[in-house]
Amino acid sequence: MAVLQALAFVAIGVVLLLITLVALFRIAALRVESSLGRTRDGLARGDIAPAWRLSDRDGVPHQVPSSVGWQALVFVNQWIVAFPSLARELGRIQLEFPDVEVLVVTKADPDVAAIGLSEVVTG
Repeated sequence: MAVLQALAFVAIGVVLLLITLVALFRIAALRVESSLGRTRDGLARGDIAPAWRLSDRDGVPHQVPSSVGWQALVFVNQWIVAFPSLARELGRIQLEFPDVEVLVVTKADPDVAAIGLSEVVTG
């Protein structure tokens, strides 16, 4: 009898745990899909991204989205220096797919970011 009660207790606990996890995931999904979630986390599915235009370090203007072809848009900070493999892969993308424009956007000091991104520029 005690074993049966223990099994029933564990089974009820597992069911309650599963219900709690489903509720948490559903609440998280509702939060992300709400207007507050879109405000904090980005656009709703199916919305068109806003167009913008910025100049790079050399003064060459770049527009997003491009009407010419594909773009790879990467946002980085000063820690790009710690990830040389990322810079190498971005450079490889630029070499292997010349029709893809690789844009790296950073708020960091341009000189510091340039150290980490030198392989992207030089290939």
